[in-house]
Amino acid sequence: MTELEVAECPVCLQSFDDDVAIPRVLGCGHSVCEACLKQLPQPFPDTLRCPACTQLVKIPPQGPSALPKNIDLLRLTHSAPPLNPHTRSLHNPTTSFMPHLWPPNFDSAWKDWVLPEGSVHPASSTITPPLSSSRPAFASRVIKDNQKVSLVRITMLSPESDSLLQLSYFAKVMSALNRMEHGMRDQLRLILKACSIRSSLVSDVYGFWHSLDDSFLYLVFEDKKCAKFTEKIDEVGYSPTGANFSFGAMGMEICEALMTLHSEGLVLGCLGLGCLGFDEFRHICVDMSGVLMNAHGVDKIVAESIAALGKISQPKETGDCHDDTRIGHTENEAVQKYITNIDEGIIVGVSLGNFAVANLKGHLDSITGLAVGGGFLFSSSFDKTINVWSLQDYSLVHTFRGHEHRIVALICVEKELPFCISGDSGGGIFIWGITNPFKHEPVRTWYEDKDWRYSGIHALAVHGTEYLYSGSGDKTVKVWSLQDFSLLCKLTGHKSVVSSLAVCHGVLYSGSWDGTVRLWSLNDHSLLTVLGEDMLESGSSVMSLSVYDDVLVVCQENGCIKIWKKDVFKRSLHVHKGAVFAVCLDAKCLFSGGWDRVVHVQELLDDSGQMDVRSVGLVSPESVITALVCWQGKLLVGCADKLIKAYYYYS
Repeated sequence: MTELEVAECPVCLQSFDDDVAIPRVLGCGHSVCEACLKQLPQPFPDTLRCPACTQLVKIPPQGPSALPKNIDLLRLTHSAPPLNPHTRSLHNPTTSFMPHLWPPNFDSAWKDWVLPEGSVHPASSTITPPLSSSRPAFASRVIKDNQKVSLVRITMLSPESDSLLQLSYFAKVMSALNRMEHGMRDQLRLILKACSIRSSLVSDVYGFWHSLDDSFLYLVFEDKKCAKFTEKIDEVGYSPTGANFSFGAMGMEICEALMTLHSEGLVLGCLGLGCLGFDEFRHICVDMSGVLMNAHGVDKIVAESIAALGKISQPKETGDCHDDTRIGHTENEAVQKYITNIDEGIIVGVSLGNFAVANLKGHLDSITGLAVGGGFLFSSSFDKTINVWSLQDYSLVHTFRGHEHRIVALICVEKELPFCISGDSGGGIFIWGITNPFKHEPVRTWYEDKDWRYSGIHALAVHGTEYLYSGSGDKTVKVWSLQDFSLLCKLTGHKSVVSSLAVCHGVLYSGSWDGTVRLWSLNDHSLLTVLGEDMLESGSSVMSLSVYDDVLVVCQENGCIKIWKKDVFKRSLHVHKGAVFAVCLDAKCLFSGGWDRVVHVQELLDDSGQMDVRSVGLVSPESVITALVCWQGKLLVGCADKLIKAYYYYS
């Protein structure tokens, strides 16, 4: 007999009992102790979010004490023997569309050192302060506008091949760092640590920046030099006892700077006068970009000297190394713009393995919907048909016909006998059996009440095997029974077409052309709240939405993407040029596409409650995107040019 888990409260983790941790049953079926229920916040009146499944559930006006007590759970707890607290169920990991470009621990160590793409201006050798930074060493410094910087060339990325997935700027930099040799990366880590100290005697380091013009990766340093060391001596003049100049004070500051770097584990073995300068307060400062350039120069001279050893015995073989070894000599005067490489190696591309695309041809008009169910891919189109595709070889298996109007919505329901539901612009709803062999006739058909003023079905969603929801042109959400296919009720409140629907954790989300998203309880279909009502603007019509766990992503006609987490607005994105017709949220990956013919791939990061979005790359299907589905690592894209493109990665 398998060992049972301890019956405990999911909040305080105390075992249920009759006195302290009394189990109260919520509407979703989960049990939480009464004491914890009293402490949970209520996002809406008489409503709690279940801590186990995050579903919104109603509670009596009298409070949690009026909820039923889970007597069976108490009886089981009293009779159960002590259990192993470490016994937990494991979830199978989901397949991600993106390959792992770098390990997770690498991300936490290096991501904050990547400067924004447009922050550095090579022509003027200046840096623009970012709006915010999560790196304490960077945020603690006040960067002036047009702050002078020095760029040290680290390595060069080879030109990108014709990859189907074009990596973002951030992904290119992180991938290049990840593919460096460990020894070189350790040296960079030591330099970053040593130069992050708050000392006026050492130039600060800002991070890594990738130039898209010359494909080089640079390390960006603060340029604190107001004048070169030798030039300042000539300007001030030699006066060992003068008030303006003191070799003793200079020597002390140089020693202090070197000792500071030594304390951080960094030893400078190639320090010359060209590596020193005066800041605006006439104090000595060590320019780390000059130090790195000097180090490379010495390595080059040593290599050339070793190569010349074989020619020493030959007559008339002489050379002059005076200029190359003279203290303070630098061959390149424009240090802050072009610095010789630390390492001559080239990072051979940002290797993604192999991305492939399969083109699925079969429709005669624009694709309007995609759904996966029963092991097949289903696609709807303005040509009034539904095609069934194999997910193994992407071959066309079957075609459903019967709609008299354009099909605009498509969903699949997974159960013992899976089925597909389609809705058209004439108000028709068709249910199709999707077990092989496929039948040509639908299992069931019915129509909304027809009204010539409105445009029929626009969206579909399903809750288990009980309810079907349809978003309509008459501004309502209709609730249908999947048992007898009768109309149960209408959800009213929207002021325009209900364009998109989604169900998650006991909540129905309805998006409308009026620019708002309404949340409805699946228990009694009551309105919970309205999102976006205070952010209405021109072109804010909701075109599509997607929900995963407690994150809601809403795409609008003006190209804006808005993100809510736990019904709290987090941020808006402006990555598209034009309306965003399709969105898919798969765990932490966000896929969006629309009028600009580009699918943007982004990663959602939830760091201490602060929602951040990081661009990973983009895919260009070369047509307007009308539907998106991500399934087991495959990105399925429906286009207006009648094609369906299946993007997938193989190693």
